[in-house]
Amino acid sequence: MPEEILRDFERGLEALIGQPVWGMIPGQGMMVSMELGERVLRVERLRNRLLPEEVRLREGRFSLFVKCPWRLETPERIVCGSGDDLSPDGEPEFSLSVIDGARVTSIRVIPPALDLILEFEGGFVLRTFCEVGHPSSEDNYSVFLHDWIYVAGAASTIRREPRAPNPARHIRAVECSS
Repeated sequence: MPEEILRDFERGLEALIGQPVWGMIPGQGMMVSMELGERVLRVERLRNRLLPEEVRLREGRFSLFVKCPWRLETPERIVCGSGDDLSPDGEPEFSLSVIDGARVTSIRVIPPALDLILEFEGGFVLRTFCEVGHPSSEDNYSVFLHDWIYVAGAASTIRREPRAPNPARHIRAVECSS
């Protein structure tokens, strides 16, 4: 595993502390995506009409896309997980909507698998379980930070890819840091 990329990733994750989560979209199977931080206009509107209008028009300064097993929990119970039916017809108290607007209070990567643990206000914890050992398998999750996408791949691999530029996201990031 490229140690320098992992260190950069861990440092980059610190930017998520204090950011609100929004735009949580359960996908097929285990997939889930969520936006974090300030809402900025997308360079190009998403065409998928199944997505909420807000997500089609805006993206977060940061994003998380999970393709591996995951679980949202509190100290008292499991709220929902990748094995649940998270269709819009489901019960809100057993869905990702319970963390809508909650801010990230802690985030960490657990080696060697690179499991990701995000803690939110209200005692909610999102855990990913990077379970695939074969290197030719699909990626586990991707975290979109400033100018980079960090991808936790199969077999405890991590890589970094350039994030497509969005002038609105970049301007906001500069404005927020000054």
